[in-house]
Amino acid sequence: MQNRYGAALARAHGDSGFIDLINTNYHDAELRYPADELARLCADFYTQPARAAYSPDPAGAAATRAAIARWYAPRLAIDSDAVVVTASASESYGHIFAALCPRGSKVLLPRPGYPLFEDVARRHAIRVGYYPLSGPSWEPDVDAIEAAIDARTRALVLISPNNPTGRCIPTATAARITAACVEHDLLLVVDEVFSAYRYGPGESSHSGGQIAAATPEARVCTINGASKLFAAPELKVSWIVVTGPDPARLAAIEALQIQNDLFLSAAPVNQYVVEQLLDTGADHTARIVAEVSQRRSAMIDALSHLRSALPDTVTWCDPDGGIHLPLRLTVDGADDEQLAIELLERDRLNVHPGYLYGIDDQTVLIASFLPDPATIREGVSRLGERLRARARS
Repeated sequence: MQNRYGAALARAHGDSGFIDLINTNYHDAELRYPADELARLCADFYTQPARAAYSPDPAGAAATRAAIARWYAPRLAIDSDAVVVTASASESYGHIFAALCPRGSKVLLPRPGYPLFEDVARRHAIRVGYYPLSGPSWEPDVDAIEAAIDARTRALVLISPNNPTGRCIPTATAARITAACVEHDLLLVVDEVFSAYRYGPGESSHSGGQIAAATPEARVCTINGASKLFAAPELKVSWIVVTGPDPARLAAIEALQIQNDLFLSAAPVNQYVVEQLLDTGADHTARIVAEVSQRRSAMIDALSHLRSALPDTVTWCDPDGGIHLPLRLTVDGADDEQLAIELLERDRLNVHPGYLYGIDDQTVLIASFLPDPATIREGVSRLGERLRARARS
């Protein structure tokens, strides 16, 4: 059954003037790997009978895992045996929860966070706890993490860059969180699917594996994949990299391989394509990230003009990673859901109310800067008109 926001979205979606400022589909944003090159690589896979012959491996194709290890090499030294190839980040989470977290144990998730991981955990009979991302820059509260750890806790999820806060975990904060995981013998799950999308000075689109590299003493499962890295979600190839001290690392790899062998979801042809992209696609990734960075600048510029007109109404923290931006709003007589519904019904503008991500102590709307700049500017303009109309009423 739809809630009020969902019903309003369904009504507005068919309008010719509808703008979706939370659409995170790369293809809708006209960001994708060139189709002709993907077609060529798929055809190339089938030109070699030995390569195209089905030969399943519970860890994923050996050549693909070797390419993943090479991709990490400038930052994180791993061998291909440390890699398990899956079909998606959500499947990676499911395998980790099923293979490495006992039924009835607890995993700590960040809040706010993308509304998916709770369901994945609960389907594997894993309890869920939360730690807050707080303050103006949505930083993890390490003291709250320590307080949330109990006898049932087996794992902690760290998402950097984060969805929806658009923030990267500071190095010092990551070190404190890792130390807590080591002290309490917790598995650290590092979700870095937006690792290429970092916007600070000197940042590179080739930045995966940083947290695992800095914490060799911790048991870490790092999740990444082709979807965001190459703007190629249709390939359905993700991976888990397992690091940390032996023998715990080797036991985790074996357990994940057994779990993965139950499904073998990543198609061999897609694994081959990703293998090639990892070796040759860095320039494409850099171009995509540069374009998204320009769109980020367009959103910040549009919001800055809005804030100048309504200085006490809208604030935000510039995103230093990812593709999302949360807006903190001060409005009388409306919570985030009511404001999101008004924007849909009166302005044909879609942004997410913050409660969808677990934000329930302030009025927050979540937008994305993945859409094209013209859409971003028009969307922010409509938001401004709605806020001005409310201020006048």
